[in-house]
Amino acid sequence: MRYLLLVTVFNALSFTANANYPPDSLLRLSKKTENSQLQVKYMCDAAIWWRDKGVFDSAQIVLNQAELRALKQNDSISLGLIFYHQGGLSWRKGQYEEARLLYHKSIDIRNQLKDTPGTAAAYINLALVQRDISSYDASLRTLRHVRTLYDKLKDSAGIANVLSLTGGVYLRLNNYDSAFMNFTQSLFLRMRLADTLQMASSYTNLAILHKTTGTFDSSVHYFQQALLIHQNSKSVNNEAYVYLNLGGLYWEMHNYFKAIDSYIESLRLYEILGDETRKAKVLENIGLIYRDLGNIDRALEYHRTVLKLYSNVGNKLQESIALNFIAGDYWTAKEYSEALEYYKRVLEIRKELGNRSLMASTCNSLGMVYKNLDQTDSAHFYYQAALALYGDMGDLKNHAATLNNIANFKWNINESDSADFYFEMALFSRQLIQDTQGEGYSMLQYGEFLMEAKRFKKAAEMSKGAYDIACNLDDNSLKRDASHLLSRYYELLGNYKLSHIYFKEFYEIQNLLNHDETIKRIADMEIRFENEKKQQALELKQFEIELRDAQIKQKNQRYYYMLVALFLLVGVIVVVVIAWRQKIKTNIELRKQKSEIETQKNQIEKQKEKISDSITYARRIQEVMLPPSIVVDALFPNHFNFNKPRDVVSGDFYWTHREGKYDVLVVADCTGHGVPGAFMSMLGISLLNELKGQYSEFDAAKMLGHLRNKIRNNLHQPTVIPRKFDELENLDGMDMGMIIIDNELSRVCFAGGNIPLWVYSMGEIQVYAPDKMPVGIYLVDSPFTNTYINLQNNDIMYLFSDGYIDQFGGPRGRKLMRSGLKNVLEKGANLPLVEQKVNLENALNEWMGDYSQLDDIIVFGVQWKC
Repeated sequence: MRYLLLVTVFNALSFTANANYPPDSLLRLSKKTENSQLQVKYMCDAAIWWRDKGVFDSAQIVLNQAELRALKQNDSISLGLIFYHQGGLSWRKGQYEEARLLYHKSIDIRNQLKDTPGTAAAYINLALVQRDISSYDASLRTLRHVRTLYDKLKDSAGIANVLSLTGGVYLRLNNYDSAFMNFTQSLFLRMRLADTLQMASSYTNLAILHKTTGTFDSSVHYFQQALLIHQNSKSVNNEAYVYLNLGGLYWEMHNYFKAIDSYIESLRLYEILGDETRKAKVLENIGLIYRDLGNIDRALEYHRTVLKLYSNVGNKLQESIALNFIAGDYWTAKEYSEALEYYKRVLEIRKELGNRSLMASTCNSLGMVYKNLDQTDSAHFYYQAALALYGDMGDLKNHAATLNNIANFKWNINESDSADFYFEMALFSRQLIQDTQGEGYSMLQYGEFLMEAKRFKKAAEMSKGAYDIACNLDDNSLKRDASHLLSRYYELLGNYKLSHIYFKEFYEIQNLLNHDETIKRIADMEIRFENEKKQQALELKQFEIELRDAQIKQKNQRYYYMLVALFLLVGVIVVVVIAWRQKIKTNIELRKQKSEIETQKNQIEKQKEKISDSITYARRIQEVMLPPSIVVDALFPNHFNFNKPRDVVSGDFYWTHREGKYDVLVVADCTGHGVPGAFMSMLGISLLNELKGQYSEFDAAKMLGHLRNKIRNNLHQPTVIPRKFDELENLDGMDMGMIIIDNELSRVCFAGGNIPLWVYSMGEIQVYAPDKMPVGIYLVDSPFTNTYINLQNNDIMYLFSDGYIDQFGGPRGRKLMRSGLKNVLEKGANLPLVEQKVNLENALNEWMGDYSQLDDIIVFGVQWKC
């Protein structure tokens, strides 16, 4: 009877809880009202609740339903609101490009409706997205535009908000004076408005600024000001957020006890709020403190707890972040194989989410892991994948950091020319976006590379630049390494006085940093001791609880005897039931077997889908590495590109480049097709990029020779051709045709390895034969030869792989051959190039008939205009 009563009470409580569940209540309200705009508002509020709890799928479903309802009612006001909230959801998920497009949709609608406050709100979030992808100039321009809107509205609160956000952007740019000016102006406006909660936000901003500049006492003061306001206003969520930031401040001050105490207070408040996502955020930071202290076991313990919390919530994005922390713990412990497995899991989830920013970050991490495992091909692949993703997103800061990583990687594998090129690119990029700290570290590492290469003058220039930046930023680690490098330089120069001065500075900073490490070790031991004391207290308390439970158990034993009689009765009933269940057991087994077969079938289908998704992703990476159409159109306004892969990805590729007065076009056919061919094509494109700066020599044969050497070096092919050439396992390479066009002299330099150049001129096609060898290892290792051609107006140059001419078809099932392609080109030579491409495709389809495509196909045509 007691059990039945408990069940009844539990069900009643559950019903009450569900009735008060905010999104359910809001959705019920949306169904009750007939006002379409109010319906959408309730649905958006429910979506925001789920979004803030990290339940992104539910939020997306409700917003999609709201959008359909608004479209059905032709309700522009509601659509503007929905796109605004969809942008916020995509932003939270890290899908920045999608968020940007949705905010623009919201802005367009609200502009048409002359909804200036709504337009300003959408612009503000757009500026934050631009900030998060490091497009700082664009973010500042957007915020200046919002300022003009709020000025027209005479909205002081809005202006204060813009000033606060502008300060945040300047803070990321390390422009501390501008950040301080904007933060203080925002604070004064909010004081005038007597908006205490927003004043607390300004105090928090100033605290973070002072923390960044190392003025820790001021930072503590401002955090305490913000904390006092939130405590007086009973704003628990904001109070927890300030404690979270205070923990980070004390951590940076090496006051580890206060850091952990602040984090625990933040954790307690988030427990009260029931905010699992924010609880996990606090635990992440505690884990990072233990990592910083060198206590990797404790760091892993906390980060595994974080992973469990995010998994329970069902938040895939945060789950990938938790896995990333675990991978970072193993990386710090130099357990690279373990780190590799976790980073692979992270990348798999982020591919599933389609979050390109986080995918790029993970590719970068995988590149570093493979570098430390001495797996150079894999390291190169993932670094280039990260570089392509950051470039595609316009994330200049991370793009520059990846260039720097590649430079160090190239240096590590003794590819000095490539290392020099990437160091220059990384340094230029960081200077361009005013990433001062990044610029300092690029200068330092470039200086170390130059010192090793005995290029002392430029090494000194880089070292001095790094030293000056370190002094301005008060970055002791950078200053220590720059001092040491300058000491080495002046020693080589024979200036022992300056060498001694810089070495002394290096020694003093090293002692200071060693002192910091000693503090960390002592703090770790003290924290471990405190934890052991707490554990002993908990064990004593547990013993008392167990003793009390034992006493209660004695009192309840009499009830157990009564239950024995009940169990005997149940046993009799069970015997009867067993006889009945035996009859249906056979049917259950049959159904189970059928279910297992269906499960296996579903697993096979999922594996097939997973493989297909991976290949599709590989195609995206390959397409990103090919020259964008806007670049090709700019170089060759009159061209066509008939590119038809046999599979999803292709072993054929094209490449273009402009260097001064010279335009370069390459068409290549790599060994194999599909995924193997695609890997070779990405290697080819990467190596062609490495040769930039040399094409202006107007010597295509020399370029193919350089490329051949790099391919053989990257594929670890022997430098001496063995007698038993056919027995070599690694014969990979590529056929390639290259033309370099001198735009001023109307002249072409052509060189080819198994790919010819055809030129349609004066009513007929002239064939310029290639060298009969690939760009790669070959039986005869002879140099390539150049062919020089003077171009006439309207001459058309064709480069093509053998996929078109080797295609089987026709009435006899034979190859099309060169004569077949020549016939198609000559018939359509006087047509516009767009129609020539259509002719090629139609002729191929007609020739193939029922035959399947044999190989990847590419035909590239360029018409010369004087």
